[in-house]
Amino acid sequence: MTVSETSERRPAGCYIYAVADAVELSGNTIDASGLEGAEVRSLEVDALAAVISDVYKRRLRPDRRSLSSHMGVIRQVMEQATVLPVSFGVVASSEDDVRRLLAKNQASFVDQLNHVRGKVEMGLRVLWDVPNVFEYFVNTRADLRSARDTIGDIREANRDEMIELGRFFERVLGEERDRYVEQVASVLEGHGIAFVRGRVRAERDVMNLACLVPRAELGEFDRVVGEAASGFDNNFTFDVSGPWAPASFVDVTLET
Repeated sequence: MTVSETSERRPAGCYIYAVADAVELSGNTIDASGLEGAEVRSLEVDALAAVISDVYKRRLRPDRRSLSSHMGVIRQVMEQATVLPVSFGVVASSEDDVRRLLAKNQASFVDQLNHVRGKVEMGLRVLWDVPNVFEYFVNTRADLRSARDTIGDIREANRDEMIELGRFFERVLGEERDRYVEQVASVLEGHGIAFVRGRVRAERDVMNLACLVPRAELGEFDRVVGEAASGFDNNFTFDVSGPWAPASFVDVTLET
């Protein structure tokens, strides 16, 4: 493609990164690079502002570079205004289409902005910090140890025996995760911290929580996490991440 052909390309649509409070965002410059290096701008409808950029194809691959650009724009905007992050890949046909979406969903978006105003999302991940999770539970759960011993030498077990032992182990993991989530939840709820339980991704993951925390109280949140961690022994690790835009606490459904 020649330079002249590139310059004459017409956008395929408007990529939507987030919906923000228009008053708070007004006057701020968004200098983060958008997808495909596009300039990012805001489009206002009454109390709402959509954070958008032009894109030249409607189907976008969620590769590392594109996801990084998407999140980079949201991170900058959340430092300037209350924000409702939009999931990756939402493309509207035109600016008029974006305006229509904002107008149609205005009441819901304003309510959600008010709900998360002044707050950020913090991740709380708890892991079993042990060399081998299965062996850890063989040593701490008599029922799993008995199931393992019934088989005898695991190296000589048949396929059906191994499948059944694996299912039993998964049930043990589920029970233990639920128990520890309840333990941490009681501490968070005792301090009025809202949270959402996310999916665990690895065997050693005990829990993956998203917590909604006032930005001005992040230091207090660290103290609360320390309080929760004090009820666990050295076989566990607590990992805090963030602050992030409160994606787990909003529902920005845009049908384009």
